[in-house]
Amino acid sequence: MVQAIEAYEHVIEFDASRGEAFANLGFALARTRRFERAFEMSALALELSHPGAEEARVRQLIAKTYVEKGTSELESARSMSAVEARPRVDAAIEAFERAVAFDPQQVDAMAHLGMAWTRLNVFERAFETLQRALEVSRTEAEAKRVNELLAQTYLKQARENL
Repeated sequence: MVQAIEAYEHVIEFDASRGEAFANLGFALARTRRFERAFEMSALALELSHPGAEEARVRQLIAKTYVEKGTSELESARSMSAVEARPRVDAAIEAFERAVAFDPQQVDAMAHLGMAWTRLNVFERAFETLQRALEVSRTEAEAKRVNELLAQTYLKQARENL
């Protein structure tokens, strides 16, 4: 990933008008957990992108950057108690919601968002979000994964109601 970051930095040195290069750099930075800089690059990418296909690609990359942030927050909360984990889960929810705002077809973001709501036992929001993810699933594999998450959410809800 370091090589990708360096390569995109060189691309930008030669041509600082390419929004997509900034978006790719932002995503690569997010993959290395350098989120503050990743979001700075994402903001520049959005400013520079041309309406149409380029802007759509930039928005998809920014959404993926937010998914990385949310996933990182959830991973760090995994071994914590519910009380300790709450701020991390809240941060994850915010990141996943931003991802969906940038790309309303982002199934991965919706799936993670649904599971974050499940973690907080906010089942109504979890089911709504996962149903939306199912509706926009583009492949059978995506739909299968979302259905599995729905099943896990129903199981957790049943356990909580015992």
